[in-house]
Amino acid sequence: MPLLLRTRSIEGFFEQYINRIANRVVPPLFRFLAHLHLGHIVCEPDERMNMRERVFWDEGVRRGIVLWAYRMFPKGNTFTVATYAGKTIVYDTIPHPNGASSYGSYWMDDKNMCHQIFAQYAIPMAKGRAVFYYRDAERIQRSINGPVIVKPSRGSRSRHTTTHIESEAELRQAFIKAKQLSPWVIVEEELDGFVYRGTVIGGKVIGILRREPALVVGDGTHTVAELIALENTNPKRGGPIFHTIEIQSEEHDKELLRQGMSLMIVPEKGVNVTLTQKASRGLGGGATDVTDETHPDNVLLLEQVAKILEDQLVGIDFIIHDITRSWKEQRRAGIIECNSSPFIDLHLFPLVGKPRNTPGALWELIFPQEQT
Repeated sequence: MPLLLRTRSIEGFFEQYINRIANRVVPPLFRFLAHLHLGHIVCEPDERMNMRERVFWDEGVRRGIVLWAYRMFPKGNTFTVATYAGKTIVYDTIPHPNGASSYGSYWMDDKNMCHQIFAQYAIPMAKGRAVFYYRDAERIQRSINGPVIVKPSRGSRSRHTTTHIESEAELRQAFIKAKQLSPWVIVEEELDGFVYRGTVIGGKVIGILRREPALVVGDGTHTVAELIALENTNPKRGGPIFHTIEIQSEEHDKELLRQGMSLMIVPEKGVNVTLTQKASRGLGGGATDVTDETHPDNVLLLEQVAKILEDQLVGIDFIIHDITRSWKEQRRAGIIECNSSPFIDLHLFPLVGKPRNTPGALWELIFPQEQT
């Protein structure tokens, strides 16, 4: 593995020079192909661009950056050309600040590699590892005192991930589900708390979000069903970013039962009642900005992870029970995964809290502007 990483680092060194040449040659090539009707030029964001691309484009225009894009096929990738102060870059979705792949970009999306490499730096992570065979998954479950999580070694955005596994039957079902996406499956200790997303740009934490599954907070007066109805009156839940909470699946009933709850129970004041374990906005999930209340040790941990990755842009998912206290004081806290191309738009549109201009921070690395 070390030899492979060194080889890829050398590739990244040459990639910087290749990108410099491409940034000069590719834009006129795009225009020539469009002239031959082999694709077309896009001069402003359209319905084909996702929110991450749109907010980055909009922030670029606000900063005086000239942007246009090329698309060869109706459903193909959009390649964007950005020019500012005589410098031009070409990128797909969002650019990498280094102009080339970083040391960590080759392995940060692989959860098993993160386990192996972060262990060398004493970065807190859940106990467990990637396995290929089910019998190894059973051994890990027996060695962990408490519930486990099973997920694919790569990707999924919470799909094919199963939580609160305590029995062998649950483990087998979860293992088969994860195998649908990846031959290697992570079996690890279930950490305690919400999932948080920290985005580090240029070595500094720009924003930290608590990514919440669909939930309501007890007030000691209303039932769970009534709290859901009240939460759904929030105008931000009218779409397109956040959506109303809908109760219509067996998963919701199972999650309520796990907490000793039902739709007709009145939760005590301040008690969080979760309705699913998936932190998906499409399923009624929310997001709260907690950047200002995060303990300094937790901020330093995220910045240390980015330093190990040697990457200027990284999204880091971690679990912790109390974000206002140091991770060192909380046993079941740790990093769960890293993302080389994070959704920087998440920080612009929290359901609760202050928006963070992550697109501006990224553009500042690429095209620094003079401070006035």
